[in-house]
Amino acid sequence: MTSQDTHLHEQHGQWQAEHALWTRDIDAWQLEHLNAIALLPKLEELLGQQAKALEHHAESIRRHQNAIEAHEIEIARHERGGRDDGCDAMNARHDGENMEHAEQRTLHQRLGQRHHEVMALMGKLIESLRDA
Repeated sequence: MTSQDTHLHEQHGQWQAEHALWTRDIDAWQLEHLNAIALLPKLEELLGQQAKALEHHAESIRRHQNAIEAHEIEIARHERGGRDDGCDAMNARHDGENMEHAEQRTLHQRLGQRHHEVMALMGKLIESLRDA
């Protein structure tokens, strides 16, 4: 046996050892993929919940917009009447609308941040899988 033969045998042994490591990696990765696939229904459920939260928020904004419009009509009617009676009630409604608006702003910011984070992660995931 020549030194070249010995070198070839050694190299084959290294390759086989590396193949054994790669095979263990692949086995672990395949299990992780199966687990990830099993999580897809949960992901779909959570995305559905997020979609419902966005629709609920949109409906809340529409209701708030309607309340603002009604309040504007009430103010205009009051101004045309030139009376001061009912001012306390109008001011109380306005204060309530102001609080509602602040809550909607906070919710909108929170939902927007979550939406952008989730969409960015989904984009990265899809891009990563597409490039594989």
